[in-house]
Amino acid sequence: MSWLIIAFIIPIPIFHLWLHALLDVWKKHPLAYYAVCAPLWLSSFFLFRPIDQLSPYLFTPSDVLVKIGYALMALGVLGIISSFLTIGPKRFLMWAVLNPTSTEQKIVHSGPFKLVPHPAYLGYLCVALGDFLASGKLYLVAALIFLLALTPLIIYFEQKELQKRIAGRA
Repeated sequence: MSWLIIAFIIPIPIFHLWLHALLDVWKKHPLAYYAVCAPLWLSSFFLFRPIDQLSPYLFTPSDVLVKIGYALMALGVLGIISSFLTIGPKRFLMWAVLNPTSTEQKIVHSGPFKLVPHPAYLGYLCVALGDFLASGKLYLVAALIFLLALTPLIIYFEQKELQKRIAGRA
């Protein structure tokens, strides 16, 4: 199960960085962004299964750690789903960035955004940490470090870009 979770999560920060690095290109061809990302995302499922099978264990998780891991994963999924339901698919799936005229530009402060500025990102970090704690596999530490390193960078670029859209300069 770990490889499915990580294969789903790991491409997210890569795609967000790619989005912001080439935003002017993607805005001219918004559907191309999804057309390029989809096959790359699907390929991650083929990549992480053998990595999972070959990865050594750092530790064998106790029953308590497994329960904590599952609780973190459930909490993370709840954060992701509540973020999606609060901001809607156009914002969650970045259509509002690719095609700014399609959606009202605003900073959302309702739902889970009252508590956390980026509940979906916190959610996928919780899922990754919970996955590691529940399995004890070494490659999941690398995945977690990768996510922890890139998530603040993504948040920075998103905040900067959102401020431009709200000011009407994007």
